[in-house]
Amino acid sequence: YEEVSEDNAQYKATLTLAININDNEKFLELNKLLDKYNINNVQQLYNSETNNAFSFSIFENAVTANKAKDMVYQKYTTITNELKNLQLDNFSIIQSNTERTSPKKIDKKQHHVYNTVQIKINKLDVVSKIITKAQELKIKVNDDIFYSVSPDAIERAINDHERLLLNKLINKVERLLTKQYLVGDPKYLDMRKADYEQQSPKRRERFYGAMNMAMAPGSDDNATNKINIYAPSDFEIQLTLLGRFEIIKKVTQ
Repeated sequence: YEEVSEDNAQYKATLTLAININDNEKFLELNKLLDKYNINNVQQLYNSETNNAFSFSIFENAVTANKAKDMVYQKYTTITNELKNLQLDNFSIIQSNTERTSPKKIDKKQHHVYNTVQIKINKLDVVSKIITKAQELKIKVNDDIFYSVSPDAIERAINDHERLLLNKLINKVERLLTKQYLVGDPKYLDMRKADYEQQSPKRRERFYGAMNMAMAPGSDDNATNKINIYAPSDFEIQLTLLGRFEIIKKVTQ
């Protein structure tokens, strides 16, 4: 809870008037006049059908009690002068009140919203332009850069190593055979790869550290807006080639 300073306080001054009206036309004129000042609280004074006394309130809001009083007195003078012009001069002030309307304390809440933006890009020189734009928009990146390898790059890496793996597999089979057998054509080959995900170092630690810093009271915007770029490290994919081959027995003449 935060204290409401006197500079931000609000006060309301109210004057309640009673007026006697004996005819319906005059009553309608009264309401039309008060409508101009957004006063819609005309009520029968003593809740008696035979009594022609009515009441309404004039009010004004201001940052100090004295200013609210001055404003409501000015409004009172303007309205009552117009009432006199309508021959509605049988009125009197029956109540006056000035009070502070703003609370002494307000419940101040702060909300943090986190949105994650993913950008697919393969040119590192464009990254600096993205970061520059983020800084212009005051986006807090908080050293939270995430790297991944595209499926195309992974497929190219697999294709480049497929022949190498096949040769290794054949050599392994040949080592298990006696010299009287040869490895023939492959009858079955199955390439398996491990799931791959690469990210900047210690990303999780930095992410939670930045979140705690942003939620801490009086956090330094300059500190949370710092952006550190890490070049992607080399990625590794575990490839496994499984296969069955024809086994050929040497024919000696």
